Amino acid sequence: MLIKTRLLLLLSAFCLNVPVHAQTQIFIPVPDAAETTNTFDYGPTGLKIRLEPPSYTIRVTGIVAGSPADGLVSANQIIDSINGVSLSGSADPRITLGDIITDAEATDGALNLQIQGAAPVTVNIPVLGAYSATWPVSCPKSDAIVDDLATLIASQASPDAGSIIFLLSTGDPTHLPVIANWVANTGSLGTYPWSNGLRGLGMCEYYLQTGDPNALALIQEGANNLRDLMYAGGWSGRGHASFTYGPGSGHLNAAGAPALSFLLMAKLCGVDVDETTLQDSLENFYRYVGHDNLSYGNSVPEGGFRDNGKTSALAFAMQAATRLDPDGENSVYAAARDISAIKAFYANPWFNRSHPGGGIGEMWHAMAMGLMADVRPEQYRNYMDARRWHFELSRDHEGGMGICHTNSPSHSFDKSTGDGWDWGTFYALAYTMPRKNLILFGAPLTEHCKPYDLPERPWGTEADETFYSLRPAMQPNGDVTELS
Repeated sequence: MLIKTRLLLLLSAFCLNVPVHAQTQIFIPVPDAAETTNTFDYGPTGLKIRLEPPSYTIRVTGIVAGSPADGLVSANQIIDSINGVSLSGSADPRITLGDIITDAEATDGALNLQIQGAAPVTVNIPVLGAYSATWPVSCPKSDAIVDDLATLIASQASPDAGSIIFLLSTGDPTHLPVIANWVANTGSLGTYPWSNGLRGLGMCEYYLQTGDPNALALIQEGANNLRDLMYAGGWSGRGHASFTYGPGSGHLNAAGAPALSFLLMAKLCGVDVDETTLQDSLENFYRYVGHDNLSYGNSVPEGGFRDNGKTSALAFAMQAATRLDPDGENSVYAAARDISAIKAFYANPWFNRSHPGGGIGEMWHAMAMGLMADVRPEQYRNYMDARRWHFELSRDHEGGMGICHTNSPSHSFDKSTGDGWDWGTFYALAYTMPRKNLILFGAPLTEHCKPYDLPERPWGTEADETFYSLRPAMQPNGDVTELS
């Protein structure tokens, strides 16, 4: 009954377009005693907290050294309220916590903590201003978040997985020498599909902007590696050694979809992409478009509205195909992109239920909705505003951004720098996508781009394209129900 009630509240919030601050919205799963996502860093405060049901007591589990909270609060203390706001009675306490940060950064930066059995303390965070109604566009706060993260990333001696693509997405040319130095000292994009796909996207964007031959050599090596590792149109996570993964066997499409995106972008760079590899993988993944969700392995599509992240990643493969093919927005790939990307909207209230531990799904969902900003502006606005709390909690006091609330809090999903992967930077691309400084995000093609004729339709028949429509089907009585 409790689950049913929460779902009804959730559906009413979406159907009635209730504002975020109305607190009737609930994100599934809700915090409960069994969820590891109850423990997380509290945004830029430096507090590590745990929500303890049923009254959502805030227990301090740690403090980040050098953060605003350092020296003011101790582990195991209970916070009864922040700025006079208690979590008791909140429909979803995580939204309340995110809103407190939003409000504090828009005013004086003060978070007044009422601590059980101790004197109150004030944690001061930097004042960034308020989000604009169109954030992250025309929004000084969003710009400050981007600048802080870019400064942090650019200070690294070597890039993490998302470092190059994020710095390029800002559009700030002062980062180009930093990237050039990284590229000159990069020996490889890695030896397995995860690495080729995710690291390779930034490398392709860098080459298409600069024509740097060092980048082109790395892209060619990555394309050759994916040629050697492909099996039946797809890839496992780490090469031939793990083709026994998952339902349907063989493929790990969470890694395979970005690998396809990289191959298409590599072709746009003009490298020698093996034709069989390119066409077989394009056909393999294209089959899933408009037909439920991209599966984990080489099997039938997964059912349901909710995408766990893989279909959103598929949207970027279709976007790469759209940018590569001379027909561009008039090609079937543009429609394939849109129908795949919109699945992220229907995943909005269901988070951290994707491969692995939630982080990858949140990363791809946020970026996929960025592809929808012009195509479905109402849904895009709703998604960003509804998820604002999550972006706030995902930031840290040094300017980094992770993906807060993953099922593995120590994983690199929760980081922007530090261990070579640090997936959180991809999540921050939601702030820079509307700037359209990357080919994948809609920037004009450059002199280094080499378009290529892809098949008019790599799989299926024209009838299959009925499933690519963003318009709901008409009912027998002539009504059309807008499900979103």
